[in-house]
Amino acid sequence: RVFTVHQGMPSDNIYCAFQDREGNIWFGTDGAGALKYLGDRFVTYTVKDGLCSDLVMTVVTDANGSLWLGTYDNGICRMDGMAMVTTRDGLPNNTIWCGIKDRNDALWFGTNDGLVRLEHGLVTPLPSAIAMSDLRVLSLLEDDAGNIWCGTREGLAVVRSDGSVQHHPSGSDGPGRSVRSLVRDERGGLWFASDNGVGVFDGNVFTRYTVADGLCDSTVQCLLRDGSGRLWIGTGNGLSCRVNGTFRTFRFATDFGSNFIGLLQGDSYGRIWAGTNNGLFLFHPDSLLADPAAREHITLSAGLRNLEFNLNAGAMDAQGRLFFGSAGGLVFHDSERFKDRPSPPVPQVHITGVRSFLQNTDWSRSSDSLSAKGLPIGLVLEYRRNYLTFDYTGISLSDPERVRYRYRLEGSDLDWLPATDARFASYSNLPHGDYRFEVMAAVGDGPWSAPDSFTFRIDPPFWLRWWFFVATGLLMAGSVF
Repeated sequence: RVFTVHQGMPSDNIYCAFQDREGNIWFGTDGAGALKYLGDRFVTYTVKDGLCSDLVMTVVTDANGSLWLGTYDNGICRMDGMAMVTTRDGLPNNTIWCGIKDRNDALWFGTNDGLVRLEHGLVTPLPSAIAMSDLRVLSLLEDDAGNIWCGTREGLAVVRSDGSVQHHPSGSDGPGRSVRSLVRDERGGLWFASDNGVGVFDGNVFTRYTVADGLCDSTVQCLLRDGSGRLWIGTGNGLSCRVNGTFRTFRFATDFGSNFIGLLQGDSYGRIWAGTNNGLFLFHPDSLLADPAAREHITLSAGLRNLEFNLNAGAMDAQGRLFFGSAGGLVFHDSERFKDRPSPPVPQVHITGVRSFLQNTDWSRSSDSLSAKGLPIGLVLEYRRNYLTFDYTGISLSDPERVRYRYRLEGSDLDWLPATDARFASYSNLPHGDYRFEVMAAVGDGPWSAPDSFTFRIDPPFWLRWWFFVATGLLMAGSVF
């Protein structure tokens, strides 16, 4: 295997290579800095690899197993680069939002200007009623009867197998505006995601659910049914799950990007991948319902080139391989090869500093000497210097964003305090005595490291020292005498 600038390297001139204790491979370049090889758990394909665009909005597999990519700005292309279809070849618009393969092996794509059908890589003409050139088609679904349901900017439309078209406008009694995702339930109901919440169509009546019914946000982006029939709903502000007729809400983090969920994709192991504006989140439905923290956050440190994922741009091929459209190219993941979550390495933890009253402090007069890390050895403090802050860090070269810490101060804390991502600990109004500060680190829910420690002593005030009691006793005795 050869890696050059075409595979993402900033320079072809490599001076040196090194493998660290965590197994990461580093390269030193000629003027382009140090590089870390992130492995091939996630591989991103771009226009440099033959794609017609980096903005992939949908992936469809044809009858031969070839992948067809609908892009935001350059039409449709086959992933191997051997076929490309644009407006010059009959597309109504080069912005593609969605795609499916029907039972007759024809490919259907939704564009900014209606529907298009491809057969053997060629655009086939459609009657004007079916083409719907005045509508933006955002989602597609074929039902058991061969009807093709189209989620549009203005509601819902269905192209029936007999060639007729029926429209359901986005009124108060309809599906709502911008129907972005469509799924079927076990009873044959059609669930849809729109700007006006999530809803279901039973063939006669539309029923919609919003924040008033427990949904975390009424702007719904994507839908997915898991293996147990539960409906997962990705919104602009969190994830909801419909369980036994009620909604449960999950938020992956406090930032907006992590909760803007644009795609939900299942894999062959029953897990769900959530694409957000802050990377991918991976979880098993049962585990997340039992513990809202049971999920993996996949970011740049895992090999992603871009953290923003496109709306409903997820797909799985017949081999169980996953594809995700991002703002920086098409992300490929082989779930069979990487079915187990990699074990996070144990980080190295170090206490890096001790401060008094939040200020950097010169401890040379209060200690015997300084260690190689600049920490005081044999630190003895006056009783008035009882507000201390300990700085520490955990070194994880593989996954630095997920490092957590636990600490305790022997002589003050009864046990280890709860895990935190803060890299300092402060204690105020410490009484006199001997103390030992300890801190350990872990990556995510991985094993904890051996603790690093720092010992010190706070002297009592003069009125609590032995010589003061002796002097006071002698004074009292002398006064009585």
